[in-house]
Amino acid sequence: MNPEKLPLAAKQEEEIPALIETLLATEQRLEELTAGEVDTVASRDGRTFLLRHAEEQLRRNAAGKQASILNALSAHIALLDAEGNIVSVNEAWKRFGDENSLRARGQGMGLNYLDICDGGRGDYASEAAQVAAGLRAVLAGSETIFSIEYPCHSPTKQRWFLLTATPLADHHPHGAIVMHLDITERKASEMTSTWLAAIVESSGDAIIGQDPNGNVTSWNEGAEKIFGYTAGEMLGVSMLRLVPNDRQDEAKQILGKVRRGERVKHFETQRVTREGRVIDVAVTASPIKDAAGRVIGVSKIARDITEQRRADEELRDSEERFSGAFEHAPIGMALVSPEGRWLKVNRALCDFLGYSETEFLSSTFQNITHPDDLEQSLEQVSRAIAGEGRSLQIEKRYFHKQGQVVTAALSISLVRDGQGHPRYFVSQIQDITARKHAEEEVKRSQKRLRDLIDGMGPDMFVGLLTPEGILVEVNQPPLTAAGLEPEDVLGKPFAETPWWSHSPEVQGQLRDAILRAALGEASRYDVRTQGAGGEMIDIDFSLQPLRDEAGEIVFLIPSASVITERKRAEKALNELSRRTERRERMLTTTLSSLDDFAYILDRRGRFLFANQPLLNLWGISLEEAVGKNFFELGYPSDLAAQLQQQVQQVFRTGKSLRDETPYISPAGLKGYYEYILSPALAADGTADFVVGSTRDVTERKRVEKKLVETSRKAGMAEMATGVLHNVGNVLNSVSVASSCLARSLQKSTAANLSRVVAMLREHESDLGVFLTSDPKGKQVPAYLAKLAEHLAGEKENALKELAQLQANIEHIKEVVTTQQSSAKTAAKSEMLRATDLVEQTLQMDSGGPASHEIVVIKQFDSGALIKVEKHKVLQILMNLVRNAKQACQETGGGEKRLTLRVTEEGGKVRIEVTDNGVGIPTENLPGIFAHGFTTKQDGHGFGLHSALMAAKEMGGSLTVQSGGAGYGATFALELPLAQECDQDLIAA
Repeated sequence: MNPEKLPLAAKQEEEIPALIETLLATEQRLEELTAGEVDTVASRDGRTFLLRHAEEQLRRNAAGKQASILNALSAHIALLDAEGNIVSVNEAWKRFGDENSLRARGQGMGLNYLDICDGGRGDYASEAAQVAAGLRAVLAGSETIFSIEYPCHSPTKQRWFLLTATPLADHHPHGAIVMHLDITERKASEMTSTWLAAIVESSGDAIIGQDPNGNVTSWNEGAEKIFGYTAGEMLGVSMLRLVPNDRQDEAKQILGKVRRGERVKHFETQRVTREGRVIDVAVTASPIKDAAGRVIGVSKIARDITEQRRADEELRDSEERFSGAFEHAPIGMALVSPEGRWLKVNRALCDFLGYSETEFLSSTFQNITHPDDLEQSLEQVSRAIAGEGRSLQIEKRYFHKQGQVVTAALSISLVRDGQGHPRYFVSQIQDITARKHAEEEVKRSQKRLRDLIDGMGPDMFVGLLTPEGILVEVNQPPLTAAGLEPEDVLGKPFAETPWWSHSPEVQGQLRDAILRAALGEASRYDVRTQGAGGEMIDIDFSLQPLRDEAGEIVFLIPSASVITERKRAEKALNELSRRTERRERMLTTTLSSLDDFAYILDRRGRFLFANQPLLNLWGISLEEAVGKNFFELGYPSDLAAQLQQQVQQVFRTGKSLRDETPYISPAGLKGYYEYILSPALAADGTADFVVGSTRDVTERKRVEKKLVETSRKAGMAEMATGVLHNVGNVLNSVSVASSCLARSLQKSTAANLSRVVAMLREHESDLGVFLTSDPKGKQVPAYLAKLAEHLAGEKENALKELAQLQANIEHIKEVVTTQQSSAKTAAKSEMLRATDLVEQTLQMDSGGPASHEIVVIKQFDSGALIKVEKHKVLQILMNLVRNAKQACQETGGGEKRLTLRVTEEGGKVRIEVTDNGVGIPTENLPGIFAHGFTTKQDGHGFGLHSALMAAKEMGGSLTVQSGGAGYGATFALELPLAQECDQDLIAA
């Protein structure tokens, strides 16, 4: 007996906790005294009762054992902490990772397994989500185990795994064990079994398993359907239950053979169903062997061949019936070999062609076929052998034994053996000689009919059909329209001819009409048909039955006329109607959506339409307004009369009218309105109705009044600025000219004349001697002559300067006059040459380019006349030349060039002013002509703006081009050429 198992006394039970506490305190004190150097304390008899770090040691030992166990397992195992982090994996896990290139750090240790599952994407995302949910349940302690089977296929191999997750502790889990077990072989086996089971269950044959004694071990659905017994009724029961009494020994012999390892193939016998019905079956029995080759069972497949045997019997009966029908058929029948040899003929064929049965059987069909039809006959035989149709029909001619030619309708069908090889043809040969003669007569009648119908118009179609729908006649126009020849359509089903081949639906409609016409019902409808080149045309088509004297329908007459133009006109009319209706809706919607008053009036000034704002003003509905005029709607009589007269004026002149009037609405609202009346013109130029719109401009009138005053003041200021700028440009020239004149007078040699006079006065008493004898006196006459010549030159230059000064002053007057009369009538235009205006500009700018060492280049390619206001052109050119001069001066050193070019193109004269100065920055180009825009410190931005306005006033334009700063600029003034009549007048 183990003393540790004895029950403790009560006192001992009370002492145990105290001893444990003492033991723990002793261990702690011992630890302090020995500084951790003592690991174990034993009793006198050697029993250990204190063990330092015992739990840690045990845990380490347990962990080592655990790792050894996990590494010994073939499953892939990972240990997770409470948060799902992988803290350890076994060797199988590592090998799997190496084999599949999973090179995560530490074979995945440290990764969070839950994060990996949550991040699952692609085909297996749903399984990853299930694993994450199940693993969280295990870690939370709500589930003690979670497992799932999942696929993990690679590009070269299909694999399945079983994942199982269990907690590391039963009651308070602090982690989990995740195990992946490869179940690929099991799944493959299960799938194979499933496939085989599905094949067995889906088979219509009875597939039965037996043990070596013949008892049933498996029974599929096919067996249940054939024999009537369920699997529950047959499992464990002997197969002899299905065998008729007289075939018991036969079944036992089959079983014996299979038990000896033999296979019985397709053995036909009989079996008995649950209802007692005897059925014919074909049985195949095979042994089932174990790995050692021992027969452990029997597999049988039984197929019900009862219906097959019944069909075979019916076939024999059918052959007997065929033989009787063959012999006694009213038309010729024969069996012919694929080579053409007669195998069997009936009496009707012998009578038809005059040959005896013996004569037939010793010959071939080629021997009695008309040579012209032989090739067609052989072609039909070849087609039948090739499988083109089960039966073929042709008409052919034979030689009667007596020599005459007879015509027959031949129908042949090919009979093949079980392997599909041709055996013989069944030929039906019907005498149609009389019918062919009748058809020939019909053809002659058709010829006469064709001559008649071909004479019809080009848009008419007339034809003739058999009651079966075969086209036998058609006039020429529809053939020509479709690009067809008669042989393309005659003798063919009408519905299959090219006219209708574009649409199966149209063909079906035609076939239905033919069937109804064959029953006596006429048809007529519009349809589209196909013309030459695939062009579609519209026709009015009708189909009428034609009866003979007995009332029998012998032909059908199709007829048609082309109605494409009519259809096009109808379509255009419908489209016009739709567009008109749409425009009416758009107009009504648009007018109704306006804030202005909109309305439509007829010739008598009555309202046809009024939009909602106007109806709201009147306080009436549209129905109340339509048909009333201005008087009837309560307009003041004088205003109503004025509006009525203006409406009539718009109708009479066909031109729009705009007016303004004060107005008081029927509701008493005062306002000032602007209205526009516009005619809606018809094709002949007359107005059908008038569209009116009225807008409340009371506020606008008030604002306009204020703006007029403001504009007047602003206009005066702008005019003054413009005058100052334009006059300033000319005044610069005036100033330069006056300065030059002053300098000329200051330097004049006229001052030397006073000295000569003083000298003469000194020798007044001896003037003759002085002038003839004194050396100084002798020089006086020559000097006076030279001085007179020099003074004459100075006078000429002074007169020129004064003339230029006078021209500039006149230009100033013109500028001032122009600015003063800008709101009045336009100034007078003159016929001038652009080159003369350029020259005059250079002359007026006496302090111009040449005086500033600027090279002036003139390129005059045109001397055409322009009809312009001279002072405006000079004003523009003066601005451009002075700006170019300033641009060149600002460049500093280098050659300064100013190019003036005059060209002619497109009915305009182009004057270009080009400099190689400082250029215009790209960002300044868009606003260079804007009012007030300038880049000069002393500029005010009016010169180029006024120049642009002046160019536009003369019907021209002013543009600028510049490559940017440092690349100069080109200003181009374009003005229209004078009219040819003006040119001729000047030339004359």
